[in-house]
Amino acid sequence: MNWPPDPKSWSEFPTECLWYLLPGGLFHVIASPIILGIMLTYGRFAYFRPKISTLMIFQAYLLIFSMIVNGLWSCAIWGKLYWSVDYTSNFSVFMPIRNSQIDYSWSPEMAGGLNGITLTQLNLIWAIFAISAWILAFLATRWTISTLSKRKENNKGCCEIAAIAKTASAPFS
Repeated sequence: MNWPPDPKSWSEFPTECLWYLLPGGLFHVIASPIILGIMLTYGRFAYFRPKISTLMIFQAYLLIFSMIVNGLWSCAIWGKLYWSVDYTSNFSVFMPIRNSQIDYSWSPEMAGGLNGITLTQLNLIWAIFAISAWILAFLATRWTISTLSKRKENNKGCCEIAAIAKTASAPFS
């Protein structure tokens, strides 16, 4: 088997994060209306129906964390546990690694392979990476929404105090 002569090094981490942006960003743009449609459809029947802004914030965070996790995947997993010939961005938070990605070859001399693990084991590792990106996106969205609502409440309180102060000073003017 022809193992890659140069697995990704940690110095390539920023580049690998940015490589996810084009295919991953396109996939997130396609997935956003699908997720929005599902949430709005099921939201009519459920207790919780998120706002569109919340879904967009979540998608933005999911893209950001997916870029970071892709960089980690490229530097820590690809070239060490498996190798694929056509590597642009094998990691996706939406789909696990498929056998066709690994078995794809350009010629008999150029093919991918697994390094001492099975595809199931590789996909369990993928699940840890993918679930961590989803959880981080969820937590960041919750933090952002709570921070924005606290600011809104604080500003509302300031406006009410200013209005009370204005009416209180009105008889003296």
